[in-house]
Amino acid sequence: MVTIPLGYAEGGSQEENVSPIRLRNMYLTENRFSPDKMARLTRPTLTLFKTISSSPVYGIWRQDGTLEDDWLVVCGEVLYRIDAITFDSTVVGDLPGTDYCVFAGTVDRVIIVRNGVAHSTDGTSVVSINMPDGRLVGSVGTIDGSFLLGVKGTQRFYWIKPGETDPDALSFASAERTPDSLMSINIVSDEIWFLGASGVEVWSTTGDQDLPYQRIPGRVYGEGCAAAATACVSNFQSIPCLLWVSEKRSVMMAQGTPTRVSTKSVEEKLREATNLRAWVFRFNLHDFYAITYDQGTLVYDLVTQSWSTWDSFNLPNWRAHIGFQVNQEVYAGDLSSGVIWKLEDGVSDNGQPIVRELSGFIVEQGLGTNCNSVNLRMNTGWNPDYDYTPKIEMRFSDDYGFSWSVYIPANIGRKGNYEYDVVWRSLGRYFRPGREFQFRYSELSKLRIDYATMNEV
Repeated sequence: MVTIPLGYAEGGSQEENVSPIRLRNMYLTENRFSPDKMARLTRPTLTLFKTISSSPVYGIWRQDGTLEDDWLVVCGEVLYRIDAITFDSTVVGDLPGTDYCVFAGTVDRVIIVRNGVAHSTDGTSVVSINMPDGRLVGSVGTIDGSFLLGVKGTQRFYWIKPGETDPDALSFASAERTPDSLMSINIVSDEIWFLGASGVEVWSTTGDQDLPYQRIPGRVYGEGCAAAATACVSNFQSIPCLLWVSEKRSVMMAQGTPTRVSTKSVEEKLREATNLRAWVFRFNLHDFYAITYDQGTLVYDLVTQSWSTWDSFNLPNWRAHIGFQVNQEVYAGDLSSGVIWKLEDGVSDNGQPIVRELSGFIVEQGLGTNCNSVNLRMNTGWNPDYDYTPKIEMRFSDDYGFSWSVYIPANIGRKGNYEYDVVWRSLGRYFRPGREFQFRYSELSKLRIDYATMNEV
């Protein structure tokens, strides 16, 4: 008997002609009963929570203590406020543009940056901020009640002190240690992280009313930011961290010092990606960083440090492209309509199937091996319908994924048949370089895959 090494992450390389290892619409979790101590679970499912508009969601934001904990949602070019208790929506005002929105807020004020304009709202109306010399704004952050506004295409940033409406013409500084444009402003603990187009500077507050911010010596790094909408503050092992997509199309995570967490496969996918945006959330004790772009969605699990691809039915990417978390509840905006989704541990995306794929590769170094059987250990017997027997499919490739067999279905047992043996038999003989097995499941039921073996006695 041989254990088939199942994918720990979405992998492979088209550039190097390496067959892709699939971890699609799944993620890893600890399982001490499996040989590799891991199981593969279905990603969070999407349940319709509220429909606000027919226009796509370009921004969704909430912060404890801001605007009475209400939500702000941008659908198309309209800003909505969602009551935190009744979830009723009201129109706040127009927010022109087509960019994804960047938010920052204090107790009674939120600034939203879109298409070079900083918009200020108190939850009842929207006004544009008057920038000195009519400068365009590309980023926003807030610390100690003050707003920081990054000037688009420059190293300069202005600040708005508590009680001020617009920035004073002399209230500015420049993140000029690295000669690049300022892309994103982020607050991590008590530090200000200025992400430039090709580098990073870390600043701190000074307490000086005239020069309230200064760069921390020695805190300059070389990975810039590809898109402001990819910068997200999360937590790793209960310590705040910052994640973003760099100009080199690497994914960076910083807890004091930036570290590259992306793989070659991930960076290949991001290289040609357009309209990048990202968000973070916790689900089932896992902290996720989800990057959506026109061509797909990549998800990084900070707990298992693994990557997977998530998508929705008949789409290349995941509908839940931006969102936020309220305690243990997670909400997300739809990428093509004004729908708000709630993430749950269900069996479908609001009735739509979820196609889950997982693969593993066995290397052959000898003169060939007979593949008499393949056994898959999974959560059999949990189908909700007593009268229906769900199926899982398997196919294989003997040439690094350039050609495949047809998908072969196998029963996984009826409801209550918890010890059902999922097996495929008489699968021929394979030679070097080896054989890749790919499993696919799209039934409306939960899925947990523990491990797979070949030629069990």
